[in-house]
Amino acid sequence: MSTLASLSIALLVAAAVFALGWRDVAGEADMARAMGLTMPRRRFSLDAWAKSVDAGLTGPQILLAGAVWVVGGLVAGLLQGGGLPAVL
Repeated sequence: MSTLASLSIALLVAAAVFALGWRDVAGEADMARAMGLTMPRRRFSLDAWAKSVDAGLTGPQILLAGAVWVVGGLVAGLLQGGGLPAVL
C-alpha cells in the first residue's frame, strides 16, 4: 500500500512541475554570455571531430562502426557460452 502511495505522490509531483511550466532559469554564466562578457558556449561537432581523427569517415559512419563493433562483440560472447564473455 505504501508503494502505491509513493508512486502516486511521485506522479503528482512530476505532473505539477509540468503543469506549472517548469523552465530553465538563466544562471550567472548564461547572463554573462548574453551580455557578451564571456566567450560563446562551444558545441560539440561530430563532423569536425571526425575530420580531426583523420579516419576518412563522417561522424555517423564512425558511430555506426562503433555500434556494429559492440553488437558483434556481444553476439560473439553469447555464442561462446554465456553472459560473462558477452559482457567482457
